[in-house]
Amino acid sequence: MRYTPYLISAGLTLAALNAHASPYLTLEAGQTRSNLDTAHFQSYHTGIINQGGSATLSEDNKDTAVILSVGYQYTPYLAIEASYLNLGEVSATSNTTDTSSTGITRTRTIKEAAEQNGVLLSAIGQYSVNDHWRLKAQLGFAWLKQTASGSANGQSVNAAGTVLATESESFSKSNNERVAVAGLGVGYQLKPDWQLQLNWRRVMGTDPGVLGKLDVDILSLGAKYQF
Repeated sequence: MRYTPYLISAGLTLAALNAHASPYLTLEAGQTRSNLDTAHFQSYHTGIINQGGSATLSEDNKDTAVILSVGYQYTPYLAIEASYLNLGEVSATSNTTDTSSTGITRTRTIKEAAEQNGVLLSAIGQYSVNDHWRLKAQLGFAWLKQTASGSANGQSVNAAGTVLATESESFSKSNNERVAVAGLGVGYQLKPDWQLQLNWRRVMGTDPGVLGKLDVDILSLGAKYQF
């Protein structure tokens, strides 16, 4: 049986790999950062300023992220992971004031916001630098539920200070989208079943319906427990 030594070797290799096979649970918290597209606000502000008015724009492109993951470590080098992502909310707010030739001053506040959360399914590649340090790479797809909202509020006042008109509008809409996710991370093995992690992920090309297409970067700290 000339193949017997090879079969025995393959069996021992599979047994060694299966010795590392086990489920795990990870909890992470961190911060998101999104690249907001506010070109439409900038264009609107240019028109207001060219007519002698004033305009300011404030952007809130960061929020708290929470990630809860369950996974299965098939080998020391490969795992499959399912995660719940809460990416928080980002927004941009415009405040403008302009006065017409008839002396009527109009003030207006416009806000757009996007909220995102969903599930992520990914493959995790891991490399052990030594007994404690681990490097990993992640690639997968996220199914996001996205809620876009907006509001516009303002009033018109004459030279005597009398309010001539007020306005208030709002909208909210939701959509679902599948997008690619990639990430890198480093882990420190405290004990055989506990690992501390620092992870970076990018959720690529999301389109919530306001503020343009967003790339969402997530930087998080977490703890992993392997059963």
